[in-house]
Amino acid sequence: MFDEHSEKIRQRLVAILDETLDAWVAESRFPIDHTLLPMLKSMSTKGKLFRGTLLVQSYQLLTGTSSADVKAQHTIESAYQTAAAVELYGTALLIHDDIMDRATERRGAATVDVQIADFSRENDLHEPAHVGQSTAICAGDFLFFVAQQMLSQLSISTEVAQRIQAVSAHELALLGLAQIEDLRQASLKTTPSQDQVLAMYAGKTGRYTGRWPLELAAVLAELDAKQQAQLGQIGEQLGVLYQLQDDYLGLFGDETVLGKSVTSDLTEGKKTLLYSAYFTSSDCDHAMLEKVFGIADASKHDITQVKKSMQSSGVVEQVRAIMSEMQQATQSHIEQLHHSAELQQFLKKVLTFIVQREK
Repeated sequence: MFDEHSEKIRQRLVAILDETLDAWVAESRFPIDHTLLPMLKSMSTKGKLFRGTLLVQSYQLLTGTSSADVKAQHTIESAYQTAAAVELYGTALLIHDDIMDRATERRGAATVDVQIADFSRENDLHEPAHVGQSTAICAGDFLFFVAQQMLSQLSISTEVAQRIQAVSAHELALLGLAQIEDLRQASLKTTPSQDQVLAMYAGKTGRYTGRWPLELAAVLAELDAKQQAQLGQIGEQLGVLYQLQDDYLGLFGDETVLGKSVTSDLTEGKKTLLYSAYFTSSDCDHAMLEKVFGIADASKHDITQVKKSMQSSGVVEQVRAIMSEMQQATQSHIEQLHHSAELQQFLKKVLTFIVQREK
């Protein structure tokens, strides 16, 4: 469903990053650039590119254009450029997120901070772990501004360009507050309620995975504020479901398919909805949970036991039921859209993909 657009967005990212990174390396002339910048290019082009694809396909269905439409080629190119910028913003956010989560792997490779820490050790730099984290923070900031530069170069009207910038700033600012809430919940000595977790998901993944791309598609298609908000609400619901499926896969997925650990959510102490539901369940094995939750070197046996206990307690089915209810509500909202049947059909396919995906 996403192959055509994702490949074009990937090609756009490669072209822009090659041009941009060559220019920055030539201008900055700092030794570490030659290691860091190719690393950022690799990470930026490895993902599913889900957000960018959602944006481009929705834009085309809102406007009735296609990639083969010569007259509309410049506006389609602007959609691809916007999508590539969104993906670059997303990579920057993931780099920062990995530091906060103390993650060591992303998209089948070591995280940027870990790679730079290794580089620092090889080059005998002082405090390599600190250098790795600090460099990764700056690298994320660098990508934010490259993405902003990409949006500033769109070949669209001034009014639409201003709306694109305004929506992006608004969504990213609120995302920052949701990330802080995520950190607060993770640091609580108690367990956040399910409503608190879902509210944080809506403000975080709901925004930058679903609401933001669909609102940008609406702005590019020059829809009014009411229609933009309607699409944004659907996008937010899609994003929350995306996160809930991520949580499920983070415990019960296939590592070889995911390209990341299916134990890290427990060992890193992530207070997901699954965790909250299990912790408050009468069937929770708290003694066993204490052996693995937030314990980096927890044994595989203990982790397996906790997973089995979560399944037998019924909390997995409970969360899946919440997802099913949200899926039905989202489908109902999609059916209320006053746009083409093709757009409704596409968003329904996206909805099904999100809850059934395996990576």
